[in-house]
Amino acid sequence: MGDTFSIEQSFGRLLGIANRGDVNDADVFKNGSHKSLAAVLKRAAHKLEERTKALHLCDDDTSGSSGARIEAAIATLRLHAETLAKSAVKEGQSYQWEIIGALIGIIVAMLEHYEAA
Repeated sequence: MGDTFSIEQSFGRLLGIANRGDVNDADVFKNGSHKSLAAVLKRAAHKLEERTKALHLCDDDTSGSSGARIEAAIATLRLHAETLAKSAVKEGQSYQWEIIGALIGIIVAMLEHYEAA
């Protein structure tokens, strides 16, 4: 796995966590426990939903809109968190591209929303 400290910092910024040892700790990503990864994804999905709603990014939820794509990507993160939570496997990279894809989907939808304004 790459630079887990950078991953810890990124999730920490999203979640508002400044200290080590919380759900976003680099060791969560190094160890690859699916249950631990599920916890960080669940909190990330919640925080993303909270922040996008505060910015009114999901007000337009018509099919194909930025709001609908943001909501769909957040729902995908939640589904992955639920799946990971049921697993006893230790393999942190197994969902990496789907998770990254969901996060990129959220970011792109946000950018497009602001570019269209």
